[in-house]
Amino acid sequence: MTDPSANELVGQLTLADSMLGEVVGDVRRILAYANWPGTVREPMAGTTTGKAAERLAKELGHEAALASAALVSWIAQVAEVTEHRNRVVHAIALNQCMNCGEATMFRHPRSGDDVDRSPEAVASVVGRYKALRADGLARATELSEAVNQRILIEAKKIANATGEIQNPPQIYPHHVEHLCPRCTGERGSTVVHLGTAVTVIPTERWQAFRDGYWPPRDNT
Repeated sequence: MTDPSANELVGQLTLADSMLGEVVGDVRRILAYANWPGTVREPMAGTTTGKAAERLAKELGHEAALASAALVSWIAQVAEVTEHRNRVVHAIALNQCMNCGEATMFRHPRSGDDVDRSPEAVASVVGRYKALRADGLARATELSEAVNQRILIEAKKIANATGEIQNPPQIYPHHVEHLCPRCTGERGSTVVHLGTAVTVIPTERWQAFRDGYWPPRDNT
């Protein structure tokens, strides 16, 4: 099998960008639930990866307790790699062959800077995207744990104040692992990671639960 050309790798780069964009959107969705029991406004779809990362940074600025160093660093790296990707994808081809379409030089139209669009350079950017996506899944999991803990604390307050059982939301990353038949050598597989639901019982009703009287008996 021959090595992919720069143009083929640019196609892979576009797909890698969309996959990383899904993770960024997922992190924004998880962060939105930090406002519970207030109004939860999930981010709208259709935002570019770079713009989504920019908005995520602003949204995280309002939640300092959730802004871990690892998450802040990850967002900055996403912003950097998307800018690099834009320079590669939107570069103008110079000295381009009228027959095969190959070009020996590329230039960024806005800045006028030369762009390295060799197969090695583009493959390096694709690799960075893949690494950031994997790291993003870990950051999303860490954030969901922190947000879910905050939700649980608020739910306990509400349960004890009202005496009513609460079923607060628990938010988890959209983590799906798919393997195609060609890579597995047999039938493909898809694994969907699901979180757990929680029920919060008022403190004063826990004794009845421990005594085995659940649901509580009606003594009237």
